[in-house]
Formats: sequence, C-alpha cells, structure tokens
Amino acid sequence: VQGYADGRRLHFFDPAPSFPYDTLTTLATRGASVRDVWTANPSNTIVAGFDTRGDRATFGASYYVAPTVASDATTAWYAEDDVHAPASPLSYSLGLRREHPQGVAAVTVPSIGVTDALGDGTLKANYARSFRTPTLDERYFPGFGTPTLQPEYGATFDLGISEPAGRGLASLTYFGTDTNNLIVDVPIDSFGDVAPENVARARVRGFDSSYTTPLGGGLALTASYTDYPEARDLTENTRILYRPAATGGLRLERDGSRGAYGADLDYVGRRYADESDKTQLPQFATIGAFARRSLGGGTAITLRLDNLTGERVQESFGYPVMGPTLSLTVSQAWHR
Repeated sequence: VQGYADGRRLHFFDPAPSFPYDTLTTLATRGASVRDVWTANPSNTIVAGFDTRGDRATFGASYYVAPTVASDATTAWYAEDDVHAPASPLSYSLGLRREHPQGVAAVTVPSIGVTDALGDGTLKANYARSFRTPTLDERYFPGFGTPTLQPEYGATFDLGISEPAGRGLASLTYFGTDTNNLIVDVPIDSFGDVAPENVARARVRGFDSSYTTPLGGGLALTASYTDYPEARDLTENTRILYRPAATGGLRLERDGSRGAYGADLDYVGRRYADESDKTQLPQFATIGAFARRSLGGGTAITLRLDNLTGERVQESFGYPVMGPTLSLTVSQAWHR
C-alpha cells in the first residue's frame, strides 16, 4: 500500500520589453495505490493492483490572461502474469491495464513480452499498447495551453539482445512506436513561442545501445547511445518537432554501503524546430555530478549539480537549457 502527496510552485517571468509575461503556477497531486504479488504455482507469478490519482492546479494571472483553476483525476486497475517454467530458458509476461481517466472514455491497454536465455546472454521481445492523457500544463498554462488536446493512443514494440563483452555487459535494442494524437509542441508565432497540439499519426523507429563495465575500486562506467533514424509526422510528412536525431551519455558511478557518487555527460543531437524541416537546433552536451548518502533508518540525502559548464544552447527554439543547477533531495522509506 502506498500513498503520496506532491506539490509544485513555478514562477515564470519573461521580461521582454514589448510583451512582459509574469505568471505563478501551483500544482497539488495526491494519489494512492494497492499492489499484491503472489506465486500461483512454480511457473506463474501474479501481480495485481489498483491506482488512483488526482491533480489540482492554479494558473495565476499574467498581464493578459485571467487566473485558471483546473483539476483532473484518474483510476486504473491492472494484472500481470509472469510465466517461467522451471528449467526452461523461456519466460513470458502477459499484462492488462484498464484506465478510467476523468472526462475521457475508459481504455484497456494490453502488453506481452518474451525472454529467452541464450547461454550468458538474453534475447527479449515486447509489444504493448499505450495511452496518455494531456497534463494540466499542456491544456491550461496561460497563453500556451491547448484545452482541446486529445489523449495519445499508441503501439510500442522492441526487440533486443544483451551479451557479456569483456568484463562488462553490452546490449542492443531495436524499437518502434506508432501513435495516434501524439502531443508535440509546435510554433504559434514569430517570437519562438510554442503550444502543444495533436499529431494525427506519428511513427518512430530507433536503435538503443549500451555498455556497462566495472573499472575496479567499486567504480562502474556506463555508455549509452540511441539513434532515431525515423521520427515522422505521417500527416504532414515532416520530422516530429524537437525529437533529436540521437541521444547519448556517459555515467561514472561508485556505489558503497553508505551511498554513492559519480558524474555523467548527456548528449542531445540536432532537432527540427519548424514543420518545414528548415530550422535546426544545434546538438549539445551537458555535464553533471551527484552524491547520495544514507543516513540510516531508511533516510537518504542526494545532492546533484547539473550543467556544470553553463551551456546556454537552445533546448527549444528561443529557450536555452537551464544554467548551472543545484538540487537537494531528502527521501525516507519505511519497511515492515
């Protein structure tokens, strides 16, 4: 059994002399879930659960838009059966989730997965339906929200293999997504402002690769790279806006009994910022570092620094990535 409550306060200020913009957003989220796992027999492990969540946001007044109060809620139940006969190299996963979002017809999304042990390696294949309702920000943020947004419906698949390589583990996965009503940000004026809209039909195909290896002394290095050779808006026959051509990263981490620390580098490839495929945003990379310390009794504290080099390239057209950022997180876990 889990319960949670989250809060967010966001002050957005754009001091542009001709059109100054100042607004305050507060968001409160509350939810709960019940989940159980039991072994039906030596070959079947059943997982079943129920989720509920509610959001309430107040989008404060700007110079041009009156305050807006909006709320949303959803409930869902799900069940999954993991099938793995003793001594068999094959295992299967069959799942079903039923969503009941507020103001939208209920939807059922199934999933299926197969895993085959190949010596020291593993071959995996998965297929699932997907569903996402637009967030309150996407629908109601003053001046930039689109209240008429429709939920996304999609189908996803992946086929991958992992094998030992040297002292580490390498993996390669081919994946794809076909989506109806994909929610993307599109330009709405000549100032670089954007707003979310639905793309009637979209198709994404890509390859994901990673390699993790120990370096000694408790250190481990992970390198990853994802390439998106196809990310198309099939309705307009253009590339999906802001979908990078590739992403990648390096992560160096040392885990210990009382905590962990490390550094990472994240790479984002070029993106298109208009529907004519002419405005192209440059690739960029940012460096971060983190330290996590266990204080005992289930309490942990994490300090993270992002964009240490102060990169100011555009993440979206007209909006640079955040400068050097410091975050501090305290977490508490209770076990019984």
